[in-house]
Amino acid sequence: YKTIKAYYDDNKAQYKTEAQVKASHILVKTEDEAKAIIADLKKAAKAKITETFAKLAQEKSTGPSGKNGGDLGFFNAGQMVKPFSDEAFSLAVNSFSQKPVKTQFGYHIVLVTDKKAASSKSFAEVQGDIKQRLTAEAFKKNIDDSLAKLKKSSKIKYAKAYKNLEDKKTK
Repeated sequence: YKTIKAYYDDNKAQYKTEAQVKASHILVKTEDEAKAIIADLKKAAKAKITETFAKLAQEKSTGPSGKNGGDLGFFNAGQMVKPFSDEAFSLAVNSFSQKPVKTQFGYHIVLVTDKKAASSKSFAEVQGDIKQRLTAEAFKKNIDDSLAKLKKSSKIKYAKAYKNLEDKKTK
């Protein structure tokens, strides 16, 4: 238990997940196109905003995700270009950008559909995995140590057998 807990304490970073956002976007070439889409979204019923956004993405987005209603799935802050990421992480769930977001790809309208807070798995959640990992590592070390001892103790025999083979080849 102490070894497992010590491993957890020394490796907490690997049991953390960053905050994530699930977003959709509509990508267009001009700021005027983006502003027109935002105006259309503002007219839509709040309860149907996701549906309306997806329809507009399929009709107007130049991005590859347009055919999927603009859905980009979940992503971490650093996975998208900074202006896009900043906008996505600043929006509340079920809200969209009120101004076009300019990037090197064009102008985006971003809709956030879900968020996940940063989190860490507790020791209780990962204890079994750590125990299994440490057991496997110990087993591998024992095998490696045993193999090294066997090689060392039979080194001369291997060398003699190899020399005999070489002698036969040259004759």
